[in-house]
Amino acid sequence: MDNLTPGKSNWFFGGLEEVLPDKTWARIHRYSFYLCVVMCLAVVVIKAYMQYSLGQQLMERYRANGWQTLTAFTSSEVVDEPAIWEVLSGAEPVALATEVDSAGFAVTKLSELPDAESVTVRSPAGEARPARIAGQDRALDLALLRVSGWSGELSYRVPVDSVALGDWVLSPGQENRDWLGVVSAVTREIKAKAALGVLMHNYPSFNGARITQIVPDSPAFHGGLLAGDTVIGVDERRIKNAGQLVDYINECRPEKQIVLNVFRDNERLSIPIRLGFDTIFQRRLSERFTGGASERQNGFTKVIQHTVPLAPSAMGGPLFNAQGEIVGVNIARVDRVTTYALPWYLIEASVARMKLDSIEAP
Repeated sequence: MDNLTPGKSNWFFGGLEEVLPDKTWARIHRYSFYLCVVMCLAVVVIKAYMQYSLGQQLMERYRANGWQTLTAFTSSEVVDEPAIWEVLSGAEPVALATEVDSAGFAVTKLSELPDAESVTVRSPAGEARPARIAGQDRALDLALLRVSGWSGELSYRVPVDSVALGDWVLSPGQENRDWLGVVSAVTREIKAKAALGVLMHNYPSFNGARITQIVPDSPAFHGGLLAGDTVIGVDERRIKNAGQLVDYINECRPEKQIVLNVFRDNERLSIPIRLGFDTIFQRRLSERFTGGASERQNGFTKVIQHTVPLAPSAMGGPLFNAQGEIVGVNIARVDRVTTYALPWYLIEASVARMKLDSIEAP
């Protein structure tokens, strides 16, 4: 009480500054600061919890692929769907396969299949069956499967006209769910570009193209090229610098067989290589940001581009319009918001060719 001064307020803030000791006032400042920090942290925690709780609700019920949106596109008429098989490599799913007739034939994405004459397929009910690879259409990246012991009535409807820009589409994807999207571009050709799979010096040289790096799992890697090799020719054409080699590769189509003339350790070698698709570079870049992309993404005569968020392992599955009519088969996951599907008329023509080739093969 000795610190109290008569005639001065002991209850107002200004008065307290005059009557309280310095240590007491410093303690009040410190405790006030701690209280503010605790209150701020409490606000942050409460806000984060509310956002998480709301996000969980959106995840489960109210996003674009939620039950309310999908219910809005359910046709009042019952539409039969084709059998959809999961294609396995060992125990891992690598693609889907869409039934194309009642004799047990189905189509899937060729470049995702293991290097074998047969694969195992699994139905949504979990039934596993062996399937023989009955045909291949490398131009469209399609394989024709014959599922052992399977037959059934196929009565799904196919629309006469193709889909239009902005149309709603649905497709089976992960978690055994139908996922919703829209047609995001006009139906068009996606041209193929060839790639060797090397990085080279980018400065002019007249002594060949020196390779500085080999892209893993690329045509150059499988063909036996090494970093440090110098390419001096390709298919009997002289190569003076990296630009000339790039120009030549750009003139070729994917899967063309070329022969590179290479200097390695003062030895001249001739190395045959089958070119690949340029998506070996795009795929590795997109995997860092989108969670995966298809091995092959181009070289298709016509595609339906849509936004259904599918994994690469969902390629080969059917694409439906809002009325439940099948309009195509998914063939390439490109990035987070882009998937390509082959129009159904291309699927029908390809299946007919592959069946005929299978019959005519000795």
